[in-house]
Amino acid sequence: MTYADLIMALLANMDGSDADLCLRLQGCDHDALVKEIKQRADEHMDGDVKEALRCGELIIRIGRALDTLSYVALGTMVIGDATYSQGDPRGAWDFLEQAGQLFQQADDEVGWARTRIGRTRLGVPLDRVPLVLADADLARQILIKHERWDRLMILLLNLGALHDQMRNYAAALEQYAMALDIVEKLPESHQLPYRAWLSNNLGCAHLNLGNFRLSREFHQRAHDDWQQLGDPHSQALASLNLALLDQLRGNFRQALATLHKVVPLLPPPQAVTARLNIIHCYLELRDFATVRDFALDFINECKASSFLLEASTALLRLADAYAELGEFDAAKKALDEAAELAPQRDTASWQAVVHLRRAYINLKDADIPAAQASIKALGDDAEHHYVRIISLLLHGEIAYSSGDVEATRSYADRAITLADEFHLPRMEYRARLLLAKLNEQLNRPAEALHEYAEAADIVDRVQRGLTITFRPSWLEDNKEALHSVVRLHLNQNEPSHTIAALEAIERLKSQVLLGYMLNRDALKWSPTTAAETALVDQLNELRSQYQQLLDQLDSLDTSTVKTRQNLELQMRTITERLFLSRPDNSTDIQPLHLDQLLPHLPPETALIEYFDDGLNIWAFTVCGGAIHQHQLDSSAVLREAALRLKRYINRAVAAGPHSPALSQLHKQTDKELRALYDGLLMPLASMFTDAARLYIVPYGFLHTIPFQLLYDGVHYLSECHEVVIEPAAGLLTWTPRPQPKGACVIAHTANGRLPYALVEGEAIAALTHGTLYQEDGALRERLVGVPAQILHIAAHGAHHPQQPNLSFIQLADGPLWADDVFQFDMNYELVTLSACETGRAQPSGGDELIGLGRGFLYAGAGALITSLWQVNDAIAVDFMRHFYDHLLKGHSKAAAMHAAQRTLLANHGTLHPAFWGAFQLVGNADALS
Repeated sequence: MTYADLIMALLANMDGSDADLCLRLQGCDHDALVKEIKQRADEHMDGDVKEALRCGELIIRIGRALDTLSYVALGTMVIGDATYSQGDPRGAWDFLEQAGQLFQQADDEVGWARTRIGRTRLGVPLDRVPLVLADADLARQILIKHERWDRLMILLLNLGALHDQMRNYAAALEQYAMALDIVEKLPESHQLPYRAWLSNNLGCAHLNLGNFRLSREFHQRAHDDWQQLGDPHSQALASLNLALLDQLRGNFRQALATLHKVVPLLPPPQAVTARLNIIHCYLELRDFATVRDFALDFINECKASSFLLEASTALLRLADAYAELGEFDAAKKALDEAAELAPQRDTASWQAVVHLRRAYINLKDADIPAAQASIKALGDDAEHHYVRIISLLLHGEIAYSSGDVEATRSYADRAITLADEFHLPRMEYRARLLLAKLNEQLNRPAEALHEYAEAADIVDRVQRGLTITFRPSWLEDNKEALHSVVRLHLNQNEPSHTIAALEAIERLKSQVLLGYMLNRDALKWSPTTAAETALVDQLNELRSQYQQLLDQLDSLDTSTVKTRQNLELQMRTITERLFLSRPDNSTDIQPLHLDQLLPHLPPETALIEYFDDGLNIWAFTVCGGAIHQHQLDSSAVLREAALRLKRYINRAVAAGPHSPALSQLHKQTDKELRALYDGLLMPLASMFTDAARLYIVPYGFLHTIPFQLLYDGVHYLSECHEVVIEPAAGLLTWTPRPQPKGACVIAHTANGRLPYALVEGEAIAALTHGTLYQEDGALRERLVGVPAQILHIAAHGAHHPQQPNLSFIQLADGPLWADDVFQFDMNYELVTLSACETGRAQPSGGDELIGLGRGFLYAGAGALITSLWQVNDAIAVDFMRHFYDHLLKGHSKAAAMHAAQRTLLANHGTLHPAFWGAFQLVGNADALS
């Protein structure tokens, strides 16, 4: 019988008597057998910890049966190591202490030294560092005396890791340097595992010192060595460290994708670290509510498991999130708890971190004296480069607030140098923004413009690597540079600066929009792994629960609302993970220049693009080959008019097309439409009066305005011009893919609530000679396959203003969610969404539009017809008949829209504009191919 067979038999009979055990052990080499069991325990230590515990218990049984105290000690040590892997440092300490005493009783000093190797991992969590270091020094001497180089290697690696945790990085490197000398003393066959661990630890030390290039080299080497050794758990540890490097360099998408994958593969201590890094990534991605929710649960778990360092670090992250949410008292309370929770952290580096957080929170709270007091203890000689850069930034921001010009410039310049050297884009952005604001304050517009442009370029580079879920929140807090670039150009009021301002706006808007359209594979979820399949299944189950709550909308109590919000958070988290699982191999989009745009604007057309600088609305007009800029009304005034218009339209829709209340509502609505015309179009009228077609590119809240209805006192805009809405001017350069003639028509009445949907579907199918799928046949699977020219959906739609990705169209087999649209090939030449609110979208910091209709555009649709509010069924049918009648006669989409709206208005002269003007054309305005 082999040792492996014997071990399996012994493990299967753990309840047998000692006498029976002794019989089974007759004739075998007891030392070799125990060594084999110990090796089996080590193999399971980072995976099946219960098996490691059973191996430790078996070694103890063998020791007691044979009356061999050193075996009992060894088994107790195995249980101590396994207890640590289970996340119980206090229990591990007790077992290792007991094992050490047993080894001493057995007169086995090497065994005692081995127990001190394991205890090096417990010094920090249990606040027993001095005792651990003293014992480790004795253990080192014993191992050297007995030439146990393999054990000495592990001790040195663990000591280095302990100094890393203590933030004594120079001392850590000393331990690793000694370990490098020891490697050569090992047999060649044993060197690779130790080299892997040494590379890992060297990577950690260099990471903590801010030497990111060296850190990545060592961690990649460790990853490759563990892959060669076939050790997936250690390989996951290397991936964890590589994720941390991505995180520090601003590649949060790659970091989160890696972290979510490795958490299940890591033992509890490393899994805790991974979860802590996930919280940090959410913080950097400006998802502060998620940080708060995740951090509170995580901190409680860490306290219960004695992971006090991790709990205190999470409290620092929580303090940052509270500060960004404006909850400064909660932020300071979390910071105080972090300091109390880790009192052993008296090193300069830890104190620097605490001072930095206090300074940052006080600065956010506009408490300059308190910020100065917090920063006073900080110098420029911090050991960690990351800490040094943040310190320089805070010094600079406080100096700027205090009016110290030279100090501000000095700190900002040094921060830029370090941030560039160590590839920290977020830090460089802050430093360049500070320098730009200083130059602007000193009336140096050229220097300020240069720094703002450099900062905007950093945002541009980072946002390309973010997913559709994270990009808006990150850009929301990083748009100041772009806005300042545009503002400074506009203030010059010269043709070259006007062009530069428009191109700066388009650089972001077009790159986001065209980036999605060119790289739509990154938005698809087709699961390729069991983990991704499980996520999709979990998402579908949550959506089912969510839909049941929506069906109970009229009877929602406080508890149900909270359940709904929790489901929304869970669904968003899963969709983020699914987007993160897609490869980041996007194609870069080149910035749009005016000379590329002009060929797409023939003489009979004009382009109006808007920009909101936070104070005023600006407009750019491009027509006849010339570009002009115009300063319009204040954005606050126009926003108020837009809100009043929205209220009047909603009242009209609620009242119905034949309500006697519409007469007064009509007058009020026209008044606001006139106010918006006067504010947004009248100052530009001479530029577009002769244009047959107007391309309008809104910005911010202007995306919610029905430009086709703006009223000059005599005519609505769509009476005089073809009106086409473009999310970005760059979309004009995009040519849709021609498709075979035909239409896919989907009609669903939402359980009979929209009876005209079937009438509309039948009418459109007849006009287009398309295929009609109605009621039970109106399934999402109808969207699978090769697109035709037209996709027409007549169904109930709902817009979610807080989470636009949860907007949906109701079909027979459930909602078609905004995120689902990306999973289909939507390369139709025209997609018509005859459903309520399908045109509503939420503009983000980069003026990126997230919503149901825009999802079709991102997924490939050449053009969209969408609604801005709830649509009357009967009037929608009438509108669609007129529209398709003109379209299928060869008219352009814009001309067909123009004709349909004019026909409705002519046939129903007193009809409130809410009923004939809800639809708008977005995207390509040409005729069908």
